Amino acid sequence: MSAKLQLSRQQLSEFLKDPEAIKVMERLLSIGNGIRDNIFSQTLTITANTTIGLLDHLILIDTANAITVTIPAGCPIGHEVKITRLVASTNAVTVVRSGTETIEGGTTFITHGATIASTLNNSEVVLKKVSVTAWRFVGGEVSGSNTNGSYVKYANGTLICYGTASPTAWADPYLRFHITSPYEFADLTYSVGFSFATGSSMTFYMHNQILNYSTTRFDLAFYRYTGTYTETKLSFIAIGRWK
Repeated sequence: MSAKLQLSRQQLSEFLKDPEAIKVMERLLSIGNGIRDNIFSQTLTITANTTIGLLDHLILIDTANAITVTIPAGCPIGHEVKITRLVASTNAVTVVRSGTETIEGGTTFITHGATIASTLNNSEVVLKKVSVTAWRFVGGEVSGSNTNGSYVKYANGTLICYGTASPTAWADPYLRFHITSPYEFADLTYSVGFSFATGSSMTFYMHNQILNYSTTRFDLAFYRYTGTYTETKLSFIAIGRWK
């Protein structure tokens, strides 16, 4: 049996004038908020490949092994999943979609680590369902390293790549560095900065700043004006977008 309480507008107005009634309402709202937070902010700690539940909100990765987190189909639009790794590891955490849903346009998304080799990234990564079939990377950062250097991806689409390179061609008076980006840029609008390592004994004039550049590689070419060439390294940084 259930009872329905009905109040007229006048009765409700009189009710809300009572200080004790206001305290009761505040208490009920507090209880309701607590129930909401408990339901929609569930924390799940995992150590092996796992399909998370519809209500799981904070995912704590407590293993150094490579691990796969599968997001179930049917999460409501606006639902967020926050993923944090608790232990030091260079292995990848890969998030996999279910059904026809996509994560940043693909079927998988790596939140910690990289497919070749990676650096530790203990930051929180936030994925949000933005439509019936699409998830987006909306918070935190994803970083990694491989044989070409290191990179940091931000949720707003910014990509920073950096590393060092040795000369790949030397035909006096020209010097060229062939650089493969540690992560692919979305387009060719990225910018490149560089500096020579300590020990260079030449004065360089720029010949062509960037040659043969694409979303995955670029060359830096220099003209030796004075001095004698010695083996040296170049440090580079490239800033653009990954999406």
